[in-house]
Amino acid sequence: MVREYRRASATAIDASLKPLIQRHLGELQRDLRGAGCAGELLVSTSMGGVMDIGEIVKAPINAAKSGPAMAPVAGLTYSRLEAWAMT
Repeated sequence: MVREYRRASATAIDASLKPLIQRHLGELQRDLRGAGCAGELLVSTSMGGVMDIGEIVKAPINAAKSGPAMAPVAGLTYSRLEAWAMT
């Protein structure tokens, strides 16, 4: 029973997010494709990386807390862009 709480809670969160994420990302994907976006659609993950939109729809738990996880990545990217622009 040790460690089962984490698994059970992650499963419950994933199951509760799935219908919302499927609807939201499905609409987003349709809108982007309708606007002419033909590129790969990626979603930030809680691990600080990105996953294909289809993979996130299958397992939305991977996107939970993705905002805070991406903050350091965004900060580094923007600081590099700023340093580049100043040269």
